[in-house]
Amino acid sequence: RQFDFWIGNWQVSDAQGKVVGTNNVFPIMNGCALSENWNSTSNNPGVSYNFYDQANKHWHQTWVDAHGGVLYLDGKLINGAMVLKGERPNKDNGISLHKISWSPQDDGRIKQHWEVSTDKGKSWKDIFVGFYEKIKE
Repeated sequence: RQFDFWIGNWQVSDAQGKVVGTNNVFPIMNGCALSENWNSTSNNPGVSYNFYDQANKHWHQTWVDAHGGVLYLDGKLINGAMVLKGERPNKDNGISLHKISWSPQDDGRIKQHWEVSTDKGKSWKDIFVGFYEKIKE
């Protein structure tokens, strides 16, 4: 239940406050997993399944978007933030390391920070910094 803070209907804005999409995250499989349904303003929806692997004692996310982009991430809760990482081939025939963290904020929002590294984690570049705000029901 460590990732339950992400459950809800969200409006997502970038770091400058521009709305970039909506996200509906809800529990499935008797609360043992979360389903994410992303709708972007740039017409690239996506879905993910998130679950805790009890045998390996870590969280896993499998993501796919409408343009065939996929991510397989693994990680854990660190200081109240869910931090997941995974490797993907990049266009230069190398490997990129992706790291995404979700951090609950004091005002009820969630900060999502997506970073990528092409040097095995020695340096990181921001891909996305955004804020989830609950949509009033």
